[in-house]
Amino acid sequence: MTNPHKKFLALGVVSLCLGLPSSAIAQEDESSWDFFGDFRARAEFNDMASTTDRHRQRLRFRFGANFQVADNVTVGTRLRSDSGDQNNPHFDIGNNFNNIALSLDRAFMKYDPTWADISMTFGKFGNPMKTNPVYGELVWDADVQPEGIALGGQLGRAEWSLGQYALTENSAGSTEDKWMTALQVSNEIDKGFAYSVGYYFYGDHDPANGVEPIVNGGVDAGNYGVLDAVISHKMNDTVFSAEYIENLRADDGIDATGWALGVATGSTASTSGKFYGQYQVVEGGAVFTPYAQDDFNTRANFNGVVMGWKRDLSKRVGLNVWVLTSEPEATNADADTRFRIDFNIKF
Repeated sequence: MTNPHKKFLALGVVSLCLGLPSSAIAQEDESSWDFFGDFRARAEFNDMASTTDRHRQRLRFRFGANFQVADNVTVGTRLRSDSGDQNNPHFDIGNNFNNIALSLDRAFMKYDPTWADISMTFGKFGNPMKTNPVYGELVWDADVQPEGIALGGQLGRAEWSLGQYALTENSAGSTEDKWMTALQVSNEIDKGFAYSVGYYFYGDHDPANGVEPIVNGGVDAGNYGVLDAVISHKMNDTVFSAEYIENLRADDGIDATGWALGVATGSTASTSGKFYGQYQVVEGGAVFTPYAQDDFNTRANFNGVVMGWKRDLSKRVGLNVWVLTSEPEATNADADTRFRIDFNIKF
């Protein structure tokens, strides 16, 4: 049975997000609503090779709701803590007691038509592409929510996803609008093997009116068409993965390749927990850096290792202890090290 106090709180947050009176929402059938959320408390320690070391405590809050409008129509929204950077939903403690900013990072409608075996999602939503099962944010940060339309379905045994996303809408006809297209085919093969092949095509990006393609050690490759291929093999509680990245549209002379090898073993539900590790190399022009991961100190032009241990402390509380090391690609510079302890609470 649903806790009435929890439901009242959830309805109040949803009414605030959607701008609807809470009385109107409360009258809807309870089964039509799906509420979810999580809270993270993180301790992070940074040992930097060329800059000052940094140690900080961080918080993340997210709360969302999906509403079943009809049998084949769902609308959804999600509220999250906001740092001003779409890649970073964390609030850093120690800013003269300033309040935590909140914003909507999802607002979408999903339609599953009866006349075709596909799904359609419109608005701002989570990236529908499948990722590396060990560490999957080298090409696309999970905190970045694309905007536009996404289609998905099955082709035989394979799954496919196609997205057309708006990068920059320029007013007054000053320049053309900028778009990107994302396409992926994936499949789970017999005997534990699975693969995914994705392609992120960025139109003529607009540095003057949009996002700059150079972030934290990357280089401007000129054009971006990023191939991301992953193959994995699962045996019981152990999974091995390999990932290949290539910017097929990079300008001549730009190093634009990346790859990763990873393994994870165990289960977060067991007493011993789950161990994971991955080694990756990402050249300077391999990824479109504004949307790539920000867990490592740099988003491109580096080689590095991520490894950690996860365990469920209870049904709703999880612990993740992990470390990331990175150093500039093809140099003898010392490595940067980032150590994190995360407590993740679901509600």
